[in-house]
Amino acid sequence: MLFLASFIALYFELLVIRYIGTELAVFLSLKNLPLIASFFGLGVGMLRTGRLRRVQRTFALTAAALFLVIRFRAYVPQPSLGWQYQLVQGKFPHWLSFATYVGFVLVVLWLIVLFFAALGDRVGEYLKVMPPLPGYGINLTGSLAGILGLTLLSFSGAPPLVWLAAGFALLVPLWWRRWSQLLVLAALVVATGLPPLVSIPPHRYSARNHRWRPSAGGLYSAL
Repeated sequence: MLFLASFIALYFELLVIRYIGTELAVFLSLKNLPLIASFFGLGVGMLRTGRLRRVQRTFALTAAALFLVIRFRAYVPQPSLGWQYQLVQGKFPHWLSFATYVGFVLVVLWLIVLFFAALGDRVGEYLKVMPPLPGYGINLTGSLAGILGLTLLSFSGAPPLVWLAAGFALLVPLWWRRWSQLLVLAALVVATGLPPLVSIPPHRYSARNHRWRPSAGGLYSAL
């Protein structure tokens, strides 16, 4: 189970970094923050193993909030720094644009921290019952396997719907006693597959990050 928990933790870490960096133009200039938030959440979860019951109980809701914001980005007003690190103000005062920008970034990062804290709690739970050296070896092997797993999916051109479906399916053995949360995660996968009502430029997901270009109104679209 430690191997599986480690696999899932790094699988979702790479998934979140790639998915957010592709879909949310806000993080075009802040690419490292999702990575830092992911590691921070995993660290908090492992350090406070067994003491994050509220985070565990709300894991599915946290995942739904995080991935639905990413998936239905067309409905979310996204302030942007633009290519020259200048806030796109539009019709709003500069201070309001700045506050919106900072607030949106902090909310997304907080969701990432909570999501990975729950996963880190599970990794720490299985590490505690293992001898230190073998446990570390299993943790490292599982982590590398998780990175390889998502990388192979990316090279195959699979969309995020497949990424999420595979990741949440792997969670079943770890969350099998929490059927209500598993049902929420299943509904999240279904919602991710729904077509948006707002026209969005078509994406092709690959192993490399997408490039973005500014369009009318200061928004970004995929090249």
